[in-house]
Amino acid sequence: MTDELNKLEIFGDRKDEDIAKLDAIVRNKLFGSSGVPVKGLDK
Repeated sequence: MTDELNKLEIFGDRKDEDIAKLDAIVRNKLFGSSGVPVKGLDK
């Protein structure tokens, strides 16, 4: 798996603020605002 990941080319900046925003978006999609896993995503 590492070999495949090493082949990826990354474009653009990666800032802590951007990563924090993405984390918040993903958490909200997976857990909703309640923090409880969204039904159907627990499989």
